[in-house]
Amino acid sequence: NGRTRKMEGEYTFLLYKNIRSYCEGVREGQMDKEEMKQRLRNWGMAMERFSRKEEEIRRLQEVHEIQKQIQERYPTEKIEQEFLMLEQEHRKDVGRLRIEMVEILREKARTEEWMKSLTAEEAEFVKLRFEKGYGFEYIAAKMHLSRATVFRMQDRVLQKMEEERNRKETV
Repeated sequence: NGRTRKMEGEYTFLLYKNIRSYCEGVREGQMDKEEMKQRLRNWGMAMERFSRKEEEIRRLQEVHEIQKQIQERYPTEKIEQEFLMLEQEHRKDVGRLRIEMVEILREKARTEEWMKSLTAEEAEFVKLRFEKGYGFEYIAAKMHLSRATVFRMQDRVLQKMEEERNRKETV
């Protein structure tokens, strides 16, 4: 009787451990799927994000020019010191934005390189879904597929993307 309880306890523990491991795997798989979707959304919005960074640099340049004009009109030591500090901040901000712009383009290029491995149908889906932002119903109608097929296609694309990422991590 005591031995049976001990075996039941061990069985319960192993069962609990397996269920917990399974749940963690499911959560991890969902996180990977969401991470892949986010990468595709970033790819789809890359040029818009790049343009926003360019606009931010343009605005910083305008402010910098105004600061220069003030410094030239009112040449005092205090204003000159502040201007030097602001100029350093300006250079840092512009440098940071340019680095972010380069990273946006790099990530876009990496995703486009990966997309070459997709079928034409999958690539069209990715463009419609993540670049154009269309919903599943519209994509299904446009591609003459069922909504369920479009969902399965998304899962297949995300799976391929994850496999590619895992393959590169092991190399």
